[in-house]
Amino acid sequence: MKRFRIISMSIAALVTFTVGVRADDIPASNNPYALVVARNVFGLKLIEATVVNQVVEPPMKITPNGITSVFGKAQVLFKVADKTGRETRYIFAEGQEKDGIEVVKIDWRNSLVTFNNHGLIQELALVGMPASAVVLPIPQH
Repeated sequence: MKRFRIISMSIAALVTFTVGVRADDIPASNNPYALVVARNVFGLKLIEATVVNQVVEPPMKITPNGITSVFGKAQVLFKVADKTGRETRYIFAEGQEKDGIEVVKIDWRNSLVTFNNHGLIQELALVGMPASAVVLPIPQH
């Protein structure tokens, strides 16, 4: 007897909850959640993605002045000017970092230096290098 009562109450509850769903509420797509999106119970709004192409100005201006290999390891000589115009000079090898500026790569053949300037990757040519400048090879020890 108890089983019959449980089964009949379950069927009644199932019929009660499914009566509220009409055939026109069910979307024609195969997405099972399309009905939830269509009802939008919480009043959610789509966020429109706006992509703005803007030129990112580096936080500090780096000016590479030269490449040297005095101690057998390639190093770049450069100066950094901050927003106030104050200049600081550095001599770094590849991988060295200070004050948010890191020398990533020194290409002494093409007179190019790649910097990580506070998260902004910059590839800069040496200042005052003519197009046909002769670059001496770095001695290998």
